[in-house]
Amino acid sequence: MDIQQLKYFSRVYETRSFTRAAEQLYISRQALRKSVARLAQELGEPLFENEANALVPTAAADQLFTSSRPVLAAFSQMEADLNLAKLKSRGVVRFGSSVEANDVMTPGETKRIADFSATNELITKGMRYMEGSCEQLRQQVLQEEVDYANIIATVMNESLFDYDVAIEGRIHIAVRVDDPLAKKDSLTLEDIKGRPFTSQGPGYDVHERLKEAGEEQGMPLDFVCLRSGLHNRLNMVQSGITLTYAYRPLRFPRSAPDVICIPMEDASMKWAYCAIAKKGLGDPYLLRFFSGKEDFVLW
Repeated sequence: MDIQQLKYFSRVYETRSFTRAAEQLYISRQALRKSVARLAQELGEPLFENEANALVPTAAADQLFTSSRPVLAAFSQMEADLNLAKLKSRGVVRFGSSVEANDVMTPGETKRIADFSATNELITKGMRYMEGSCEQLRQQVLQEEVDYANIIATVMNESLFDYDVAIEGRIHIAVRVDDPLAKKDSLTLEDIKGRPFTSQGPGYDVHERLKEAGEEQGMPLDFVCLRSGLHNRLNMVQSGITLTYAYRPLRFPRSAPDVICIPMEDASMKWAYCAIAKKGLGDPYLLRFFSGKEDFVLW
């Protein structure tokens, strides 16, 4: 039995659903079921039973859930104390942000979430700032080259990262208002099959999710332009050259007045704007600070 198993079990117990728990943990249902099954095998007792299509905890699960509360709380506090001491001893927090992160936010949300673009101010606060793709930042966090990072994630491995979700939503497709697709309330991959499509490119989660989903369904997207930021991608949609993805049903009256964003129908087409840290090194207060949920004064 380990802490990770207890965390996974607890989320299933609280949600009464492997599906909802897996979505909240950003892992597959299969991986979650295997973890809970291994825990039940170690205990020698079943933890959940299916009754009338409902997941019901057993007496052993009730007891384990109650007993594990103080253990998980104490472990989280220990992780937080050790990490904060480590950061203070070094005297600097190294923070990264994926280069498309601001694309997901409304102006009001941008004000709510700390603006890390003023490098000089960051230095006076004992921080260092860098940018990169989701893939680059994950690797830097795991290699402890970066302490915290904000990324737009479609999958999050809780066995590797601590994280706090700031904003989440459904992947949207940006189309011109005079495009036949603009009449639809939602879109599928079938709707955009064969249409020229521009993207941020490899290393970004939304690109990878769309690419993977297209290949799984035998209708790979026709990527004609990669490594392109949202502003350029919207200009190409405005000009009628391609389609692209966006994060929310936002309008862009200055750069793309004739473009609207329509949500993807598939429930798996979702993203979350997260603050992440390496597993066991993420102080929960700093994670909430970087996700815009905590007013925090850095030493």
